[in-house]
Amino acid sequence: MIRNTGIFIVLVSFILTGSPLFTFSQTSVIVDSCFSTTSPGHPFPGSTDIYNTSSADVAEWTGSAWTGQWSHANVTLAPPCTPTGNCRAFWIGASSGWTTVGEGFGLRLNNPLVTGVSYSFTFTYVSHGTASTGSFAPNVYTNTSGALGGANSLGALPAAGTAWTTNTLTFTASAAQNGDNWIILHTGTSTGSGMVLSQCCCTVVNPNSVTATATPSTICEGESSTLNATAGLAGSTYTWSTGATGSSTTVSPTTTTTYTVTVDDGGQTASTSVTVTVNPLPTVTATASPSSICTGNSSTLTASGASTYSWSTGATGSSISVSPASTTTYTVTGTSAAGCSNTASVTVTVSAVPNVTATASPGSICPGGSSTLTAGGATTYTWSTGATGSPISVSPGTTTTYTVTGSSGPGCSNTASVDVIVNPAPTITVADQIICDGETATLTASGAAIYSWSTGGSNSSISVSPSSTTTYTVTGTNAVGCTGTTSATVTVNPLPNIAISANPASVCPGNNSILTASGGTNYTWSTSGTGTSITVNPTSTTTYSVTGTDANGCSNTADINVTVLPGPVVTTTGATICEGETANITASGATNYVWDNSMTGSSINVSPTSTTTYTVSGTDGSGCTGIATAIVTVNPLPTITSTDDEICEGETATISAAGGNTYSWSSGGTNATENVSPTTTTTYYVTGTDANGCSNTSSSVVTVNDAPFIGSTNTTADYCDSGNGTASVSPTGGTTPYLYNWSTNPAQTSNPAIDLTAGTYTVTVTDDNGCSSTASVTVSAQAGFTLSSSSEAEHCEQMDGIAQVIVTGAVNPVNYSWSHDPGVTTDMATGLSSGVYTVTVDDGQCVRTIDITVGSMAGPTAGFFINPTQLTMDDPTISVIDQSVGATTYYYETGDGNSYTSPSYQHSYGIDGEYVVMQIVYDDFGCTDTMYQTVIVNESFAIYIPNAFSPNGDGRNDYWHPSGIGIDPDTWHMRIYDRWGHTVFVTTDINKAWNGNFNGDVNECSQGVYSYHIIFKTTTGKDKEYFGRVTKLP
Repeated sequence: MIRNTGIFIVLVSFILTGSPLFTFSQTSVIVDSCFSTTSPGHPFPGSTDIYNTSSADVAEWTGSAWTGQWSHANVTLAPPCTPTGNCRAFWIGASSGWTTVGEGFGLRLNNPLVTGVSYSFTFTYVSHGTASTGSFAPNVYTNTSGALGGANSLGALPAAGTAWTTNTLTFTASAAQNGDNWIILHTGTSTGSGMVLSQCCCTVVNPNSVTATATPSTICEGESSTLNATAGLAGSTYTWSTGATGSSTTVSPTTTTTYTVTVDDGGQTASTSVTVTVNPLPTVTATASPSSICTGNSSTLTASGASTYSWSTGATGSSISVSPASTTTYTVTGTSAAGCSNTASVTVTVSAVPNVTATASPGSICPGGSSTLTAGGATTYTWSTGATGSPISVSPGTTTTYTVTGSSGPGCSNTASVDVIVNPAPTITVADQIICDGETATLTASGAAIYSWSTGGSNSSISVSPSSTTTYTVTGTNAVGCTGTTSATVTVNPLPNIAISANPASVCPGNNSILTASGGTNYTWSTSGTGTSITVNPTSTTTYSVTGTDANGCSNTADINVTVLPGPVVTTTGATICEGETANITASGATNYVWDNSMTGSSINVSPTSTTTYTVSGTDGSGCTGIATAIVTVNPLPTITSTDDEICEGETATISAAGGNTYSWSSGGTNATENVSPTTTTTYYVTGTDANGCSNTSSSVVTVNDAPFIGSTNTTADYCDSGNGTASVSPTGGTTPYLYNWSTNPAQTSNPAIDLTAGTYTVTVTDDNGCSSTASVTVSAQAGFTLSSSSEAEHCEQMDGIAQVIVTGAVNPVNYSWSHDPGVTTDMATGLSSGVYTVTVDDGQCVRTIDITVGSMAGPTAGFFINPTQLTMDDPTISVIDQSVGATTYYYETGDGNSYTSPSYQHSYGIDGEYVVMQIVYDDFGCTDTMYQTVIVNESFAIYIPNAFSPNGDGRNDYWHPSGIGIDPDTWHMRIYDRWGHTVFVTTDINKAWNGNFNGDVNECSQGVYSYHIIFKTTTGKDKEYFGRVTKLP
């Protein structure tokens, strides 16, 4: 199989020196490594009417030798190329049987054709000699189909140094051609002479592909999905975006995730993606109302956050009623519409009625102030504000009565109330002001006794001069100390931006100019004229001024010059538009332009309803005018029509348009026919465009009939798995009558569905319009009774464990069956080792099983601390401190024949040596543990050997004298050597010191480092030996 895109290029030259003499020479070969090489074979497997099978008329080059022979006279044949890839080269010559093919050069694919693969062949010829007659044309053949490509003649040989246009033949294999061998021929005849360079490029493209699936594609959070991929080409490898390999992998995403898989068949790669949708677990909440009750009362438990609920009491539904005898925690399992489950718990507390009191401090406040509410007489408090505890802080907006509910100890709750009076705050008023830029505004406040402004002022009135619109805040305080705040805005109107335009700004002598002012409301001109526009007729260039006042009464001025200037040729451009469009027409040749529609400027936009001629008057730089016309041709709009349709919700409607050449729908389509799927009745708009490019619009209404709405469901539970549950739905909407189809086996078509086991069922309701809706209904299971358990652990493998099952809610006497011993028929099993025990309980209607775990309790753990563990006979006493866990009785052995029974003790050893201390501990159940530690008691011995001395007679360190304790003086022997190993001092007297002289006499030894060797026995008879160095200092 050809697996990649490959390129094979052969460059061949040949010389035409008069037919039929040819000379061939190899120039170069480039082979892409993607092609596989096969053994040589004859290049013409086809029929003789197209191919000559005689080896005398064909030569083929493979590797380093030709196959076949060439028998023509006056022919010198050299190899055209040395292909090593998928294309093989050969030459053919004009001879008997070859008249339909001619002479030329060819390539053959070694490998057979593969269906769906594209093959592209490109040829280029360049003449290196004189012009010749004749032509060359490429063609493509197979061993079964004959010629597939047209003989695209390249024409006569061109002049030297010129080239033919490149010819490219491209074929994609069909199923009928699968397995064929392909041959490319450059064929033709010629006369004359010349050298032609031939180049051939062979390209094969074989795309890969991949598909991927996820099973299941939708999971709940915490679940897994299996991803599977299938490649288009066998033998491909797979790599997933998770890093996994292989066609299948398992993933457990925490959120909806898109996975990518890439396949590789050894050269071609392809990728695709698959998404695993992760439905979150429902957030289940549970509340109790009330959460605290008196003994004998009831509480309503309510769950939310899921679709269906199952309580630890065995009840189902979002709300149940309970009457616990003591404080109890209830658990609810909620399942979402996607089938994902979660749990929540709620506690109902049983307590007594306290005597509750409530006070407020202070009892009256200003708006925005706070008061502290304090409750007494109970343990816990809940206020009408929702707050809990005492005290709490409140900030009412009006006088308010607060109620507190207090609960205490084992009783119920009671209430008390307290009022917090809110004194009114003053209502502060101040008027806004409007000024012009640069003016001053006075702000006056009222409604309070004293004032404080954001500017720092403290009077009721302030004066301000802001440069831009500013808001000022004032706070007023009334007689009871309450405050109120308001603000006033001083709007600063800017001075008007007065501008003057002159039309024209330059005039010929004697002509008028119209001056127009803007930016204000009223104007006064320097000519004493008034109004927005005035007409002037200056005799020379003149400056005119205008003072403009805006609607706010603010004024500003502007100036303009009217220039008197010393006849233009005006030309125009017209336009062609569609009806309703705007055309831009332009004029040139002048400076200013006025059109007959009163518009000005060299370019204007017009919107005529029919073909119209416009006249423009242009004024040049000298103030003179010229006139020209421009024609705007108006094409009418096409008449567009469209169709309506009617569907059910979720279906697809087909609407179509006519009257135009092209269309554009508001839904995004561009064809005359559009398929749409609206969820409600929708109007679609289509714009049609005719051959002139003019467009018009039509609308199509798609009426969407509502499907019936399944608003509520009703079920009865399946008691104790007996298959007696029912389910019904109450559809509304759509068009009656309704048809029902339940997912039971066999399917039920009535409402309600009966004889159901616990589970979730799907019902499809279809109305008279054929529109359908589907809903899920869950039939719960009602348990007969519930089981709980208790156990006592086994102590240190003594088989004294106990397991007990507790039955709640049984309606009949129950029977017990224990898995480990059928002879146990009570609710309690004794004499157990640690492990899991199964007990089955049967009340005649329901059978329940529970596993009870009997734990194991290890015995005591021995442990003790010794201080010290290394000591000498100078102080041979140790302290033993108990560090065991769980022990009640103790026994120690010290290793020297003594024992103790107290947890901690002290002990003194009589002789040196190594001793093992043992501790054995016991608990109340007879369990034991043992621990050992080692104590080493050393003899009483120490020696001090100085490393330097200075025998200079100053009374300090004049002698070198080792000393110690525990030394037998009768065994003392000390010797000192110089650096050459000569003995300079020796003594057997432990009390004799070295003074630094030779053998202690008057001959002084030189300063430096000396070695010592000391041998002795301790008082206990142990041998000691020491080597070292000592330095003699000046």
